[in-house]
Amino acid sequence: MVHADPDVSVAAIIEAIHGFTNYRVKYGKAWRAKQHAIAMLWGDWKEAYGRVPKILNAIAHFNPRTKWCIHSIGRQEMHKGSMRPVMKRAYWCFPQCVEAFKHCKPVISVDGTFLTGKYRWALLIATGMDGEDRLILLAFSLVEGENDSWSWFLHLVRRDVVGQDRKVCIISDRHQGIFNAVEDHMEGYHPIVHRWCMRHFAANIWQRQKGKKVIKQLKLLCASKTEKTFAIRLTKLKGMMNEEATEWLEDQMENKSKWALAFDDGCRYGICNTNISEVLNKVLKGVRAMPVSAIVEYTFYKVNSYFMHRWEKANQQIASRPNQDLWGKGAMKLLTKAGKAAAAGMSAELFDPTTFEPILDPSHWPEYNGPEYIPDRSKLKDKVGRRKKKWLRNEMDQFSGYGDDIYGYGDFNQDSSKDVAVMQT
Repeated sequence: MVHADPDVSVAAIIEAIHGFTNYRVKYGKAWRAKQHAIAMLWGDWKEAYGRVPKILNAIAHFNPRTKWCIHSIGRQEMHKGSMRPVMKRAYWCFPQCVEAFKHCKPVISVDGTFLTGKYRWALLIATGMDGEDRLILLAFSLVEGENDSWSWFLHLVRRDVVGQDRKVCIISDRHQGIFNAVEDHMEGYHPIVHRWCMRHFAANIWQRQKGKKVIKQLKLLCASKTEKTFAIRLTKLKGMMNEEATEWLEDQMENKSKWALAFDDGCRYGICNTNISEVLNKVLKGVRAMPVSAIVEYTFYKVNSYFMHRWEKANQQIASRPNQDLWGKGAMKLLTKAGKAAAAGMSAELFDPTTFEPILDPSHWPEYNGPEYIPDRSKLKDKVGRRKKKWLRNEMDQFSGYGDDIYGYGDFNQDSSKDVAVMQT
């Protein structure tokens, strides 16, 4: 059960055992059984770091052109009688995702999520979006935290995913590490166009003035498509805000192209937030408590299932309209609006995703002759035992739900239900 679904709940394990033994085990026993299964499949929490390069090496063997690398902190520590390098970061992206991004909007959403296991690490994710507003997973990285690791991660994303010939817009929250990373110069590559997630932007106003009407008006301001409408709505918003919120917003006017559609020049393609990355964070919620080797393997199979699901949907759509133009629903809507004259000069291309080759079991893996990594002891969490489930509410949660669905995204959230449903298949 754990191998088929690393995110399987303890309650589901209890019910499965009861189903074929007619005996209901206690929660603690089922929880320990799951931990033993995890250790057998992916190693214990420390050994899992040594398995990461072996799994990535196997994925690259069966799926050529897979890009991956591991960065050490430059220190070695004793483990089981030998000196081993300490892992600092790991990165990987699949060639199928790189090829798919060539057929997507030149927009990448980046986000990070912390891991809930025994070590204080984070998972960084780069996500794209196709013409039908469906997410495309592009690259992953396990890092020691959200700091200068963003520069390292985005450098690899630009090299392996974007390439030298394409200019992209990156949408993110206002993390200082990302601010620094997008300013990095890469010889031979286009500079990054950086835009802010409007939902995170609104959270900064909420910190200074908690008011439903203020947030609603701010949404209208961000969604304004002309400078004239922007000016009118800005005047109205300033009349509603207190002094602290007004002063903060004034400071952001210098960078209004990063958060207002009226000054965006179309770089963000109408994508207003990082919700496409946060959808994936929700899917990965349970696996975040797994060893790092399990996380790597989980991303491989989850991306594989996603591609296959989308390909089946596309085939069904093609079969339902034989001998007709192969346009998606979103493209058809735009073409209908533009008229037949505009549509005559356009062409459609059917993208056939490269098949993912399974990595089988470890007995079929190629020999790995690289270093055996171990985690940084300083990242080990102090507390032991089962983590208490707790929802730490912040300003993002407090203002969520306020205002009209003015983007077609609702409270700064893109309609993610279709993406979540796909990712959980």
